[in-house]
Amino acid sequence: MTVASVERERAIERLRTKHHQLMHSFGFGKDGAVREAVLEVEGQLADIGAPMAECETYAASVAAALTKPTQPARFVSPCPPPGAVETEIITTLIEEAAEVIQRGTKLNRFGIEEVQPGQDLTNAQRLAHEIGDFLGMIEIALKAGIIDNNEIEVGRVRKHARFEKYRQHRPEVTP
Repeated sequence: MTVASVERERAIERLRTKHHQLMHSFGFGKDGAVREAVLEVEGQLADIGAPMAECETYAASVAAALTKPTQPARFVSPCPPPGAVETEIITTLIEEAAEVIQRGTKLNRFGIEEVQPGQDLTNAQRLAHEIGDFLGMIEIALKAGIIDNNEIEVGRVRKHARFEKYRQHRPEVTP
């Protein structure tokens, strides 16, 4: 092969790559400016005598793919869904978690010792009761075999380590 023929082949490859990128990235004929760029590249390929069959085949396949309706891939779990008992337990666990969140938010907004009108307990006491309800549901989920106590312990230990590593405030130590 001569130097000129090697350069010609490289130019053809560069133009084909550009052509394929244009066709693939923006779709066949979807955007006027892109279509003009595609035609310009095709003209350059023709000017240097490149066989156009590959580009035309690729353009046809892109056009066909764009007109074909596509369905998104859907994941289907190999596991059966939880039964009615498990669903009820997990739903109640989720509800209790939400109540802990709500009560913790109230405590942050209004103070630890605040007693809301019509209530006998402080926000701290009410939060403790909600945490108790949540822990009760954790025990029920454990007894039902939905969750495993060993995994809870792994998470508990991991949380302690992460909290200590990232906490922004430390309790004041009195001598």
